[in-house]
Amino acid sequence: MFFINSIILLALVSGYIGVRLLPALALDATQLAAGALVLCLSLLLAPGTVFARRLRRPWLARVWAWGGSLALGWISFLLLLTLLREIVLAIATLGWPGDAATVQSLSAMAVPALAALAVLVGLVMVLQVPRIRDVRIPLPELPTDLEGFTIVQISDLHVGNTLRRGYVE
Repeated sequence: MFFINSIILLALVSGYIGVRLLPALALDATQLAAGALVLCLSLLLAPGTVFARRLRRPWLARVWAWGGSLALGWISFLLLLTLLREIVLAIATLGWPGDAATVQSLSAMAVPALAALAVLVGLVMVLQVPRIRDVRIPLPELPTDLEGFTIVQISDLHVGNTLRRGYVE
């Protein structure tokens, strides 16, 4: 039931994004269909983050997991930026010093571009080698048999379908 509710929510979010952005882009019918298709493909890829483990071919599971993660990130950024665009448009209708139609068109173009840029930046950050910091903390009252003792803290590594064991090693 959770999965079905998640898909319904993603479909509603994608529909909202499409209804709010696509008409403002002044696209012809072919471009409009392509935009709707991209949103639908993103919606279909998103479950890849959940179902990739069930695939028997590891390479296909990795591709679907990566595609699903990227699609889910893109949809998330699209939603956030579309909501921010709504605020900008509300301000524009209250007397923005300029043409409201231009603000509507430019902001509709900016949303998918900024969402794609955010996903690309996130992808680059994820693929970087994890940082290792050596921090020495002097403890004056430490018993002598614990001198030289090392504690390792690993934090914020999201290992799963996309980042594998080798990345952590």
